[in-house]
Amino acid sequence: MVVIIIALAIVGFAFPPAWLALLGYGIYIFASRTSRRNDAVESRVKKMVSAGKGSASFSDLYFEAARSYAIEKGAKAPEPNAASAHILVDGRKYFVVFSRAASGGTMISVEESEAVRRRIFDKPMENLLKNSKAAAKDNTFNVGGFSFSGDASNDEEWAKMVSKIARRIIELSPTELDIYRYLMEEADLLSEGGSIGKIALENSGIMPLEYEGEMEKAHKYPKNRAALNYMNDEVSPDLEKALGEDRADNIRAMIFTFIVHSNVSGVNGIRKKYAVHYANNCTQNGHLGFADKWDDVIKSIP
Repeated sequence: MVVIIIALAIVGFAFPPAWLALLGYGIYIFASRTSRRNDAVESRVKKMVSAGKGSASFSDLYFEAARSYAIEKGAKAPEPNAASAHILVDGRKYFVVFSRAASGGTMISVEESEAVRRRIFDKPMENLLKNSKAAAKDNTFNVGGFSFSGDASNDEEWAKMVSKIARRIIELSPTELDIYRYLMEEADLLSEGGSIGKIALENSGIMPLEYEGEMEKAHKYPKNRAALNYMNDEVSPDLEKALGEDRADNIRAMIFTFIVHSNVSGVNGIRKKYAVHYANNCTQNGHLGFADKWDDVIKSIP
């Protein structure tokens, strides 16, 4: 690339029309910078997946380019020297971490998203359930209108609590918009909460573009928030009274997870419907950059 620019510049002194070629090439370089960056990152990730490599260092890949790629793909709270995102490779989702290599360039780590979910999500949730039960031993209390026994030996009762509240949320959400408002406002809430909530959000697959700022829009949908009002006005206060604020927030994350993972096809269908709607709106209004971002969301939904 540099050689071409230098050559055109030299030729330009002897043949002035070459300056037009140099200008055109410069415009092409500027216009295609994002696609070239994406190709540079994705080609390396695909080669790693094909070769079965979990990590590799690339001295010829600028970390700043890899970090900006991760941010575009929905990286949550990227750090100055590291960023991560879920990326589709041949129809399968992978969790990819980009970090600044000590020797220069970029270190890339790749792991299938489902494997990450099992490793960092299932066990913390098991521990949460165990600890919460132990804290509530020999207590009986009401949560969201349901009677709950806190006997630590009664696993079934705790599972019933989560599933009953989840079913109640579905009952209070008769339309697709009701479900969508619950998912996005709840995701926005979890993004600002503790580690369990962030893990639940990460493994839901819902992208930041979908949920960021959705709680601020609550006043626009007063007729579509029955489920959220139920969670905010009944479930969370009951849980906080019985278990404390931190455990209440964690169990709220468990309820969100139960709904997402027990209705995967339905949830993904609603997400895709609204993502397509927003992408079309952006295109019609000339916001092509945001339309591209919504297209990335659409591609990420199975």
